[in-house]
Amino acid sequence: MTQPEQQFTWDLFISYARESQSFVLKQLVEPLRHYRTADGQPIKIFVDSLSLRAGVNWMVKVTDAIRSSRVMIAVYSREFLASENCLYELDRGASRDPLGARGMFLPIALSPAVGSLVPAAYDGLNWVNVEDEGWFESVIKTLDYRRQGRIQELSFADEIRPATAGGPLPPVRVEVLMDGRRTNEVLEIRLISETGTLRGTTTAKTQNGVATFAEIFFDTPVESTRLLATAEATISSNSSAPKGLSR
Repeated sequence: MTQPEQQFTWDLFISYARESQSFVLKQLVEPLRHYRTADGQPIKIFVDSLSLRAGVNWMVKVTDAIRSSRVMIAVYSREFLASENCLYELDRGASRDPLGARGMFLPIALSPAVGSLVPAAYDGLNWVNVEDEGWFESVIKTLDYRRQGRIQELSFADEIRPATAGGPLPPVRVEVLMDGRRTNEVLEIRLISETGTLRGTTTAKTQNGVATFAEIFFDTPVESTRLLATAEATISSNSSAPKGLSR
């Protein structure tokens, strides 16, 4: 017996090791912006780097998010299977569907070799190997998602210029586009960094199709990085790499 529909806050919870963040954002989160749930709704994805705010209790928030997600994807890697935090998430997610009969837990392995590292309690659950051709299509089929036609896209309006760690970055503007043209829809957009921790006001709503981030900074030196803009029901965008983020 599955949970009532109204109990699901999230469609998808993605659990992964920090070392796999780039894979998760580029190979899962971004492509999934092209899809909708079976009833045509945007896919609500919980990814800790995108969904957790500074200062929250990690364990409480993550446990609640797993319980209120329709499906959990666990991205198996050596780092994942050696991490206490990841194994905690794995236990919470797999325990909702221990036999894999309810479609609530979907493991993805970054290489076949990690299969031997999966704890015995979970090694009976079939996983998708990302080295196999068509692995993403297999995930989509399992999740029963639908390809979206015309979708919105986020685009950085300006080149990101160098900055000094601890000091503010020059204002960053992100546009919302549809078929290459700016739209006026109001969206909440969030910025994250591939490396280093971006601080300040990292979430902003669009005005006339543009979100402006004027108070963001890195508190520790970063030689170079890329910024990622993300919002529900859009294709995310990567910025060019700003350099010189040093003291």
